[in-house]
Amino acid sequence: MNDRAQLQELRDDLYDRLAQLDIAGESVAAAHLDAAVTLLNRSIELLPTATEME
Repeated sequence: MNDRAQLQELRDDLYDRLAQLDIAGESVAAAHLDAAVTLLNRSIELLPTATEME
């Protein structure tokens, strides 16, 4: 599995956890996790694709 796919899998897991925190009413923790997901999304966008590396 490549770095991009691993990061995308992590992002999806974080979105699941974010939904759980929202449901549980943990708004502060959810806000922090949302910020982390936003940063992770930006990191994924900045990674070069396989075609760009060739």
